[in-house]
Amino acid sequence: MSIQYLCRQCSSSFTVNYSHNKISSKDFTNLHLDGVSFRKVGKRIGSSGVAIFKRTQEYFRKLTTNMELTIKYADMYKYSGYLVVDGTYIAVKGHPRKLVLIWGIDYLTHDVPHYIIGGAENYQTMLAYFKRLELLEYNLRYLVCDDNEAIKMVAIKIYPRVIIQTCLKHYRESIRRDLGLKTSNCYLGFYLEIDKLFTKRLCNVEVAWAVQKLYPRFKNDPRCVNWLTDIMQRKDELTNYHMFENTPNTTNLIEAYNSHLKGRLKTIKGFKSLTSMKLWVNAYIVKRRLSDFTSCDTKFKHLNGMCSLKKVLKSDQKLPQLF
Repeated sequence: MSIQYLCRQCSSSFTVNYSHNKISSKDFTNLHLDGVSFRKVGKRIGSSGVAIFKRTQEYFRKLTTNMELTIKYADMYKYSGYLVVDGTYIAVKGHPRKLVLIWGIDYLTHDVPHYIIGGAENYQTMLAYFKRLELLEYNLRYLVCDDNEAIKMVAIKIYPRVIIQTCLKHYRESIRRDLGLKTSNCYLGFYLEIDKLFTKRLCNVEVAWAVQKLYPRFKNDPRCVNWLTDIMQRKDELTNYHMFENTPNTTNLIEAYNSHLKGRLKTIKGFKSLTSMKLWVNAYIVKRRLSDFTSCDTKFKHLNGMCSLKKVLKSDQKLPQLF
């Protein structure tokens, strides 16, 4: 490819040949997934944004799927079995409602063995997700999720021995919302007492004892009694994180992933078709699995400098050079 220039001193024109410095479709795709627009990529090499888009789409179509990546390269015995699951919604042209990406992160490895795209976070979508997870022979032992009954019902159906932990962050947000703390401090004293049950990391027996002590103080308020009763009935799934070492009691890990994804989607401004959305999401997740961690802190500092797929890589395989 040659680009013509005009000399400012003598007003003569000349050309520079850039054919020796070609950028591959892999490079285009990397730049795009990192947040560089097609127009900016095209401007760098003297091409149009539309041409860069087409070449990137071609690379997306040839790219291995996340499921294939797991089957070929991941040793399922290297996963911790501690899974943090959540969904995030994505707008697609032609669909009146946003579609949902359901994905799960293995807590100790930070790898994403599987994801699925569906219409809503309902029973059917969750059934498809956990069925495929089972087909991968993922040994799910401990599941952290928000207060979504569909997730819990399906997880127990497919993995009868799984231990489920309701995200304490979401549970406390439900209490705050129901008590109307954003607009009134009427129930602030009650909420602060409830909050202590979880910030002190009490076990189920300790939670039950604390609730019994609180009941006489709030027994005349139906709303308070309702939440105290709910905590008593669900004290196990609110404190199951005590059953394993190094397990989370919130979905903060995948919330961070969701936040990064949403930030990246803002630069795309939506998808024109379901096909283009699926291709992009697959490429985004595959790239995440093959990108080295750089900012893990506290107990996950040891992950810095390596990618999540490497943590579960089969002994007879080498990391694929897809990005």
